[in-house]
Amino acid sequence: MVQLFLLTERQPVQLDGTIFIPYYGSVYVLGMREQELSEMVNHLLTSIFEVAITVHARIISTGKGFYMFGEVGQAATPSGGGGARYVPMLKADLTLLEVMARAPLSPLANLGRVKVIKPDAQNPLVVRVNVREMVETGNTTYNLRIDANDIIYVPPTFFGHISRFFEKLFQPIGAIVRTLFGIATARASYDYLFFDEGQPFLFGGRGRRF
Repeated sequence: MVQLFLLTERQPVQLDGTIFIPYYGSVYVLGMREQELSEMVNHLLTSIFEVAITVHARIISTGKGFYMFGEVGQAATPSGGGGARYVPMLKADLTLLEVMARAPLSPLANLGRVKVIKPDAQNPLVVRVNVREMVETGNTTYNLRIDANDIIYVPPTFFGHISRFFEKLFQPIGAIVRTLFGIATARASYDYLFFDEGQPFLFGGRGRRF
């Protein structure tokens, strides 16, 4: 029973995608959710021990991650206007296709011109990838591995550029309208509280309403 303490310790996923289960050995776990992993470990331990051992797996971030900009995150909403996300890496062998399949993308996302940027102080690498073609043809030549601190930029389509342009153009107007509406609401509330019943008009009063 000495090895069972490993079930209470944090255990990183190995480079081959496996973890070690006491008295059983290494098992492949990449891509599993917490519930699936818990059920698998409990089933394997049940086949070894007569006493039921219940394990609740928790997937913990490694502390590393990558960045996504453009038509992702907040931009996935109709009025997002461009978003940004920091995505923690739960495993070591993430690929671009897996990242794109999991990311919340805007309807305006241009999957034909996705940029993968490998940052460097002197020689950054920028690769433009046609993710749509990768999905349609199955050619995964440019299904790049995503490393910690990589940057993925998802640009808008042609009509997306136009939509974002008008959003930015009308943002100041919307702010002015909201400000004027707020002032009008505050003035109406004030006049309601200090309405003079002797005055024929709402905005001429000085006496309290109640």
